[in-house]
Amino acid sequence: MSDTPYIFDVTGANFEQLVIENSFHKPVLVDFWADWCAPCKALMPLLAQIAESYQGELLLAKVNCDVEQDIVMRFGIRSLPTVVLFKDGQPVDGFAGAQPESQIRALLEPHVKAPALPDEDPLEVAQALFAEGRIGDAEATLKALLAENNDNP
Repeated sequence: MSDTPYIFDVTGANFEQLVIENSFHKPVLVDFWADWCAPCKALMPLLAQIAESYQGELLLAKVNCDVEQDIVMRFGIRSLPTVVLFKDGQPVDGFAGAQPESQIRALLEPHVKAPALPDEDPLEVAQALFAEGRIGDAEATLKALLAENNDNP
């Protein structure tokens, strides 16, 4: 689990509130997993890292499929891990199986607002984002910098 409020376990009793209702305010990434699933155990730390990098702009909900069979049946989950992105109360995207960070971030990019950047040199921030493989975020930072001052190459 995580020390952040952005990552939480979901049950049949609180799915409606924690996933559906929250998704009207911020996108909610739902990870369907099980203890016996090795790819699930490999994917969870990556999803947690990604969720934390969005600093609250993305929520990560974990559904233990062995315990929460009603949720599994409701969404027709057939393989694990399965990850579904909810926005405005509806599933909008997702994937099955373990995926690399770059593909997960690419899936999230059109749906999740990038976190506010700290008051640092925007060029240094863009370089750091590029080094992390967050090409879209780096590009957005550079575009914002150019919009502010395009006289300084």
